[in-house]
Amino acid sequence: MKVSKSLLIPSAVLMMACALIVAAVFFVCHLYLDKISHESLRNWMQTEKVDIQQGQLLSTITKNQRVLTSSDFIKGVALIDLTLERQNTLITFGETIDPAKIKEIASDQIKTLDVGFFSQIVVSKIPDQSDLAIAFFIDGQFLRIIFLTASLGLIFVFIVASTIIFILVQMESKQRERLMVAESKGKILFAEMAARVAHDIRSPMGVLSRITDTQFRTKEARIIIANATMRLQSITDDLIKYWQKEMKGQQTQTYDDVAKNKKIVLLNEIVDNLISEKRKLYQHLANVNFTLSQDSPVESLFVDEAELSRHLSNLADNAVEAVGLSGEITFRIISKKNIVEVEVKDTGCGIPEEILPQIGRKKLSVGKSHGSGQGVYYTRKFLRATGGELKIKSILGQGSTFTLVFPKNDRTLIIPKQIPMVYVDDDPLTHEPWENFFKSALDSHIDMKIFKTSAAYLAWAEDAPAHTLFSDYHLKDGGEHGLQIIEMAPASAETAYLITNSYDDPAVIASAAAQGVPVIPKNQLGAFEVEWC
Repeated sequence: MKVSKSLLIPSAVLMMACALIVAAVFFVCHLYLDKISHESLRNWMQTEKVDIQQGQLLSTITKNQRVLTSSDFIKGVALIDLTLERQNTLITFGETIDPAKIKEIASDQIKTLDVGFFSQIVVSKIPDQSDLAIAFFIDGQFLRIIFLTASLGLIFVFIVASTIIFILVQMESKQRERLMVAESKGKILFAEMAARVAHDIRSPMGVLSRITDTQFRTKEARIIIANATMRLQSITDDLIKYWQKEMKGQQTQTYDDVAKNKKIVLLNEIVDNLISEKRKLYQHLANVNFTLSQDSPVESLFVDEAELSRHLSNLADNAVEAVGLSGEITFRIISKKNIVEVEVKDTGCGIPEEILPQIGRKKLSVGKSHGSGQGVYYTRKFLRATGGELKIKSILGQGSTFTLVFPKNDRTLIIPKQIPMVYVDDDPLTHEPWENFFKSALDSHIDMKIFKTSAAYLAWAEDAPAHTLFSDYHLKDGGEHGLQIIEMAPASAETAYLITNSYDDPAVIASAAAQGVPVIPKNQLGAFEVEWC
């Protein structure tokens, strides 16, 4: 059946994505194990170099037995005589190491041989005593935990998604017509979600891969690992929520479902933690500096903390790619009367003027060989869902500034002033007051268009320029309500607001929040203040 085959496509893509992520985690962990093995043996040989040269090899190994086996990774040591065929083990303690394997790979260079799941023996001939070889048994138990946790989490995601797919197939007979209409949209949404997961997972994976052996045992490194793991968990949670939303439909969502991830967060603390993480991640770029400029005391916001951190992290990573090997990346928190702004400013390559208006409105990447444009696009969607806006300024060759604008309260409208405004309402009595409200809030001329019917607006919008859309909820023509009009609007409707007297209806609130559309009470327009950006 056609629908069944279409549901198998995302299942296969999800399975491949999970397999690729597991492979990536395995590669990073194995690379780290190799590094630990080489550095453990190299450091020991350097430390005991004098005793080895003085012929005190046996005594120094025996003396350091307790020190060696107390390591988190070294679980066994063996010294063998390469000239003997039998009974060639001179010293051994800890995990048993097969002398034959030592002889197989022993050379003047440090060599490793995998002997188990994240277990290795690392071997080298003793300098100036080439008939002797020393071997350490290295066991990466912590790496096994990381790999198995990530793998089990991805398997769980795949099982949940596969179960949901199976349920959708069983419901096919009752929902055939609805699924056929939604088929193409579902594929696009899934592709976007998969692309977003692939985009967002790179930053926390990069943090994990850059923790060195020396840093590994520090408290700071453990905190960074914990934060990166939490961000990976947040990304997989979003994937599960996507499938749950597809299964039960938008109509079943409640206000609590939409708002449960939001809480009051300290903006200054989030930025401070992010800067600490990025300094650690990019410490190899000695001439790239992260700074925080603060024009106000501690500011708080009511947002999804994990989502906000993810978007700020993506902007910071973009800034690093823009500055290259040297430059300044400055975070600035600015408090104004009705809004809070977070600037991410870099001294990088800048963005060409001709494509600047498209950044964040289309999935467009500039100056990144493997960029997808996902990060800034979804940052703008996130801000619009909170009633905020994204401002971008850039000078080619001098740098760029990305400003996240948040309202301090739910009575502030943040509206781009460079683009036309469109108002759709079948009640002519509301047209003049609405137009006068915006004209009184801005001294300069406003390009404003008013439509009495949704059909007239949608016909005009097909070839319309970028605009801000305000739609009444209860429209009598066509049978559609305002949220449906906003959903059907083309991409040129960059920002949308729902106007309604049903602003306190939980179903309307939940549907608008899930769609990322701010709600304006129709009879309380005078209580709002407009911030133009």
